[in-house]
Amino acid sequence: MAEGNVHPPEGEISYICSSCKTESEDIASNFTYFISLELCFTCTHCGEEFQTGFKREKLNSSDKPSHRCEECGMTFRAPCDLLYHSFDHSGEWPHRCVYCGTGFAIPSAFNYHMTKRNAIRDICCSKCFKIFRGKICPELLRRYCRLYCEKCSSEQGPVEYI
Repeated sequence: MAEGNVHPPEGEISYICSSCKTESEDIASNFTYFISLELCFTCTHCGEEFQTGFKREKLNSSDKPSHRCEECGMTFRAPCDLLYHSFDHSGEWPHRCVYCGTGFAIPSAFNYHMTKRNAIRDICCSKCFKIFRGKICPELLRRYCRLYCEKCSSEQGPVEYI
């Protein structure tokens, strides 16, 4: 190893050795891989010295605005992420599918969902095994493991029969 251990100013940079990065799931993934041919660094996680590992520049709290949810305390990097999250608490999504009830914050996501929902699909009846055609929201298609044709269905189901 090269001479001299490098200790960055407190709070500016974190250094993580390759073994700590691999073994620990709780270490954030926004580290950059680096190799130093001249300097040694100390892992901020285990204290081992290394020349090849990962580093991450820390942001000061003044550099990164905090967007904290007042209801649950979660923090977000951008205000739009907090806004989207707030719809989960309130349930008042600006766009909501009338078929499955899924909420969407932006029109393009809602339009994409409706395009997928309006696709006519071949569906196999879970009771008689006959193929029938219908429309169903992608979320409901994943949620319902049993789908029935009009003949076998005893109640109003998630499928719009064609």
